[in-house]
Amino acid sequence: MENTNIEHPEINNVQLENERALAEKVISNLKIQIGKNEDFLYDPAAGASELETAKAELEVLKADLVMAEAGLSNLNNAYNAELEIKLKEIETKLEGLNFEQAA
Repeated sequence: MENTNIEHPEINNVQLENERALAEKVISNLKIQIGKNEDFLYDPAAGASELETAKAELEVLKADLVMAEAGLSNLNNAYNAELEIKLKEIETKLEGLNFEQAA
């Protein structure tokens, strides 16, 4: 498989941006779901088995949230690395232009 980062860097950046947006949406949805489950724990009409189920679901949601946040962090790191590479390429081109102008 070809290295799309070298041949099509703009495609890789778009993919990273899309993945970051998706991860942020997943995190937002997980936080909403966690809030709903936490609210349910204080519902006086809830039965004991319902509360146990809600607690178990809450733990799973919290674990999913931790994983999603770690994934987003990794995507952000990859995106920042891509930006650093582009910055270095631009700096190298500018140094070359400055050298040519000085000569």
